[in-house]
Amino acid sequence: MTQVRLIIGMALLAVGGAAIAQAQVRQANPEHIQKLKQGECLKCDLAQTDWQGANLPGIKATGSVLQQANFTGANLQGADLSKCNLILSNFTQANLTGAILNESFLVTARLIKAELPGATLIKTDLRDADLTGVNFHKANLSGALLIKAQLYQANLSESNLQFTAMSLTNLNEANLSGANLQGANLRGANLTGANLTRANLGGANLTGANLSGANLYGAQMQGALLTSVTWRGTLMPDGSVRGR
Repeated sequence: MTQVRLIIGMALLAVGGAAIAQAQVRQANPEHIQKLKQGECLKCDLAQTDWQGANLPGIKATGSVLQQANFTGANLQGADLSKCNLILSNFTQANLTGAILNESFLVTARLIKAELPGATLIKTDLRDADLTGVNFHKANLSGALLIKAQLYQANLSESNLQFTAMSLTNLNEANLSGANLQGANLRGANLTGANLTRANLGGANLTGANLSGANLYGAQMQGALLTSVTWRGTLMPDGSVRGR
C-alpha cells in the first residue's frame, strides 16, 4: 500500500484497562499503525511515527521499519523489536525491560536513561548511539556493535558483553561490575572512573584504552591485550594501585 503523509491525533484508547497515550503520526501506513496499536505488526512501515508516552507492553513488530520513530517515555516492556530498522529513533527514558531487539539497527539512536534490564540485544547495531545513563543490568548484548557509542554513567552490571565491538566507546563512570566482557574489543575505549569489579575481561582487547581511576578489583584479565593502556590511579584486580 502506498505510503501516505498524514497527521493523526489519536485519542486515548482503553485496551484491557490500559490506556494507549496519544500518538501523532507524520508518515506511515495507517493500516500498519492500527495493527501496532492492536499489539502486532510484523514487517510494517512505521517510519517517523510518534509514540511518545504510549503504553505498548508486549507489542510484536519484528522486521518493521521504525526509522526516526519517537518512543520517548513509552512503555515497551517485553516488546519484540528484533530485526527492525530503528536508525535515528528516540527511546529516551522509555521502559524496555525484558524487550527483544536482536539484530536490530539502532545506529545513532537515542536511548538516554532508558530502562533495559534483562533485555536481549544480541548482534544489535548500536554504533554512535547515545546511551547516556541507560540501564542494561543483566542485559544480553553479546556480539553487539557499540563502536563510538556514548555510555557515560550507564549501568551494565552483570550484563553479557561477550565479543562486543566497543572500540572508541565512551564508558566514563559506567558500572560494569560483574559484567562478562570476554573477547570484547575495547580498543581505545574511555573507561575513566568505570566500575569493573568482578568483571570478566579474559581475552578482551584493551589496546590504547583509558583506565584512569577505574576499579578492577577482583576482575579476571587472563589473556587480555593491554598494550598502551593508560593507568592512572587504577585499582588493580589484586587491590594494588597502578599509575599513582
